[in-house]
Amino acid sequence: MTSYSVGAVLPSRTFTVTRADVRRYAQASGDVNPIHLDDEAARRAGLPRSIAHGMLLMGLVGSVASEWAGRADRVQQMSCRFADVVTGPLTVT
Repeated sequence: MTSYSVGAVLPSRTFTVTRADVRRYAQASGDVNPIHLDDEAARRAGLPRSIAHGMLLMGLVGSVASEWAGRADRVQQMSCRFADVVTGPLTVT
């Protein structure tokens, strides 16, 4: 296991979340809000295009945190603030 100290810069990861990924997540989660699935519905809601689910993105971040920690059970708590929408590749730093 790699050991990190407070303030350490962790390795970056980039994820490409496709529309197919978003559709699969919508079906699995039951969150079929049109802003995630339809560009026109998203535009009507004031968004540039359809957006990925926040919890889908948090799940990806959680998987990276587990990798950094060495095991999933070492991640005891996570929180996030959704500051903006994601319409393109996600880079976790």
